[in-house]
Amino acid sequence: CQLSHRPKHKKECKKRTTEIFAEQKNAVRASAGHDRMVTSNITSNTHYGWDSVKKVTSGLFARPPPKDDCPICFLPLPGASKITYQFCCGKVICDGCIYVVEGNVEKENEIRTLSRKPLLPQRCPLCREPSDTSDKETAKRCEKRMKANDADAFYTLGCEYQDGTMGMSQDSNKAFELWLRAGELGSNNAHGALATAYYQGKCVGRNLERANHYFELAAMGGNEIARHNLGLFEQRAGNMNRAIKHWVIAAEAGYEPSLKRTQEGFSTGHATRDEYEKALRAYKGTRDDMESLQRDVAAAARALALT
Repeated sequence: CQLSHRPKHKKECKKRTTEIFAEQKNAVRASAGHDRMVTSNITSNTHYGWDSVKKVTSGLFARPPPKDDCPICFLPLPGASKITYQFCCGKVICDGCIYVVEGNVEKENEIRTLSRKPLLPQRCPLCREPSDTSDKETAKRCEKRMKANDADAFYTLGCEYQDGTMGMSQDSNKAFELWLRAGELGSNNAHGALATAYYQGKCVGRNLERANHYFELAAMGGNEIARHNLGLFEQRAGNMNRAIKHWVIAAEAGYEPSLKRTQEGFSTGHATRDEYEKALRAYKGTRDDMESLQRDVAAAARALALT
């Protein structure tokens, strides 16, 4: 069905999905913009210009927007560790498609080496721009994407600054600033990063209220890890009904730890049989939709390389 029928109605489905979630997305962006702050004074909680943190309550337990598709295989994108942002075209591509293209180039270069022909460069699987570029060239591409207000570019560059990779000097304050901008542009991954920064006290003072605020924004945008963490917060507060609601939604999005928490809730009487069965069926359906042979092969190759 994915191969035969989806291309015929994908445009209509995307349009309808955009209409359904437009109001929710605008609300999330408005809330993120309300929290914008100057990062040059990131030294204490008194410098943020917040008189109070806006609590996200409306639509918190609404159905999150569907996952984006890989622009090559048209399957829903998997978790953050199995996708790659392309600075050349600004697209997020699953590692399975990248692995196949890179593998084909490597095989072709083995033949060219034997015949003493010039080797082919690795290219972006989508736009075909060279991908094995220097850090300087990658930074230029990133700057171009940021000028186009690409939320993923701001978020990804923030991660590079946080980790000190891609030739960047490690700078948590710069990372925080970039995540803020990405959040304003609607990146739920950026909201999750901001929440983690507040929760762990990275580059900012530890503030659980603001951490919870950004976890809520991320969860409403479809970040299942943020949704799972909200469930943990509710569990610690003794609000098991709200915790189960969060975990069911995250499990339906394919997040296994939330499915296990829902199962535990069913065993202890906090979740009903219907809630657990609903989460289990949706979890299996979501995982099946995201699975493919090339993604499995890419994951196995990655695991082998780490051993």
